[in-house]
Amino acid sequence: MAKLPGVWLLIILLTAGADAAAANSEPTPGNPDREQAGESAQEKAIRKVRKQLEREPGNSSVRLDLARNLAWAGRYAEARQECQRVQSDSRHAETVYQARKLEAQVLSWSGNQKVAGEIYEQLLAERPNDVDLKVGLANTRAWSGWSREAEAQYKSVLRSGPSPEAELGLAEIYRGDGRWDDAEKRYNNVLRARRKDPWGIRGLNELRRSTMVTLKVWPGFFRDSTNFDRDTYGARVDLLKRRRLSIRTGLVRSRYEQANGEQIYRTTLPLQGTLQVGPMFSLSAGISRNNYTEAPDTTSFFVHGLLAPGGDRVRIRLGFDRYDLIDGADPLEEYLYNQAKSIEVARQEINVDEVRAGIFLRFTGRLTLDADLARGEYSDGNLRTMSYSRLSYRLPTKPRVDLYGAFYYQNVNDSSPLYWDPSNFQSYALGARWEDAWEGRHHFALEGQIAFHPNEEDLLGGQIQGYTEWDLNDYLSLRGSAMYLTSPQDRSGTGEDYDAYYISGALIARFPHRGSQPRTRGTGNR
Repeated sequence: MAKLPGVWLLIILLTAGADAAAANSEPTPGNPDREQAGESAQEKAIRKVRKQLEREPGNSSVRLDLARNLAWAGRYAEARQECQRVQSDSRHAETVYQARKLEAQVLSWSGNQKVAGEIYEQLLAERPNDVDLKVGLANTRAWSGWSREAEAQYKSVLRSGPSPEAELGLAEIYRGDGRWDDAEKRYNNVLRARRKDPWGIRGLNELRRSTMVTLKVWPGFFRDSTNFDRDTYGARVDLLKRRRLSIRTGLVRSRYEQANGEQIYRTTLPLQGTLQVGPMFSLSAGISRNNYTEAPDTTSFFVHGLLAPGGDRVRIRLGFDRYDLIDGADPLEEYLYNQAKSIEVARQEINVDEVRAGIFLRFTGRLTLDADLARGEYSDGNLRTMSYSRLSYRLPTKPRVDLYGAFYYQNVNDSSPLYWDPSNFQSYALGARWEDAWEGRHHFALEGQIAFHPNEEDLLGGQIQGYTEWDLNDYLSLRGSAMYLTSPQDRSGTGEDYDAYYISGALIARFPHRGSQPRTRGTGNR
């Protein structure tokens, strides 16, 4: 079998990055956008205030009202400009103070948490008892990823007196951490104080959605330029999501077609569980039985632990995977890099015993490092050592944009049965990821990168991948995913042109049950 091009290690690099991001992504406590009655109504309000300002061009209070409406409409640059104009033109100290306060809020809503936090700190030095300033500063910490620091600041506010905004901030953090009962309590506190608070109602609805029984059904299709095809059909069910011990199971059916036209089918039955001990520790384990039509049956399993001794600053991952060479240990997730493996390796009856250790570090609210080390030990004693790291920087913008650099390294023994995997393989990559949501129901992300392989014939590689998900209602969602990669020949022509793509669609259904229904204690939210 010919050596596969080095671009498949690029897929490993990208997939490792996606998995690491999923394992260590911080919850975004609350949406910084203001709830609106509708865009047309907001624009009408802006036009009305502008007309008033034409009649009273020197009225700083009216101009501040214009800035406030522009901010609510999401026109942050214009809103900040009006705030700064009020600060320079007004002679009233209280109006200037309110303009500075609104400017900090606008900056926070637009994603620039660093500058917003600096303004809040300056204002707090002048008015240390202003609760709105304290909550605003806590919001900048929460939306920057410093959830533990934000949690402490929200609690500090509540020790001084009731604050629905601080309660809401805590509720969003707890929901992001999977602390459902604590989140429910805080949302109800918000709704006791403000019966029709839109964010309290929305938070309870999101909590209900998050803890429903979920069924995901998907087909996926993979093709490449070497005529290696793979089709996968799967179903996944998530149960007991509100409990400390949640369960996931399903069924996956795959078809592998080789370049010579040979086809082999695989049926996988997995069972997995996750124990959430607390915000500092979780443990996941899973086992699956793999049945092949033209190869011996295999059993795969994994055990993963996540420890957060540094809260949102430091997270440590430890894990052990055992799987055959066709797919990873978790068949309910789509591991794109395994789609390149030839089915012939199953006949060698080789299992991978892989020990993993990783660490996630947050240096600032926007700069993070994710590093992973994995060693694969094979049945015949051969070794493969892999390491991966990704340094990401989140731009101070909204929507969310991350820039990153990544490095992947692999070393394989000369006698390894994985004779298509190169030894001393290195890959350096630069990439960007863009993600956003529209109207709370349409979510999407797009990621692309280019990679350089200094010791391979295929010197360059590139990939673009993305997904879009549309919530039809509270119970049904449609999701589409796509990936394309390429590895062109080098200038000497010694390498191989290579292209591959993967497309997948999914239907996600949620089923309410008694345990998923939030208890709205006396709030009137029904």
